[in-house]
Amino acid sequence: MFFIQFSNPAGYPPLLHAVDILLLQGWKVCVLGINANETGALSFPPRAGLAVRMLRQARPGWRQKFQYLRFTFLAAMWSMRIRPQFVYGSDPLSCLPALWACRLGGSRLIYHEHDSPGMEKGALYDRMISK
Repeated sequence: MFFIQFSNPAGYPPLLHAVDILLLQGWKVCVLGINANETGALSFPPRAGLAVRMLRQARPGWRQKFQYLRFTFLAAMWSMRIRPQFVYGSDPLSCLPALWACRLGGSRLIYHEHDSPGMEKGALYDRMISK
């Protein structure tokens, strides 16, 4: 299973719980996310069968756009390398990276959007997709 979230997935208890369940069932789990400033202290506890890759949050502007491209590229490359059965995208910004990861890795896609704190007071794009 490959979890992709363009924020800190450790900040979402349902994702932590899903990872725990899958690991207990013997699955190998990979997680790709962004270590956002407000959630930087949250992380996945190290466990056998779990691989986590967190990118630092980029500063606003062109750096964030470049980071999104890099994130999408990493998702696709990691998926081709690990060949997961399923790719799980869980926020609007993970849709494109998750889709690419599925197409290139030969995986099935699961999309389930979680409520994200603070989306209603973010940038215009964030407010539009949270409605």
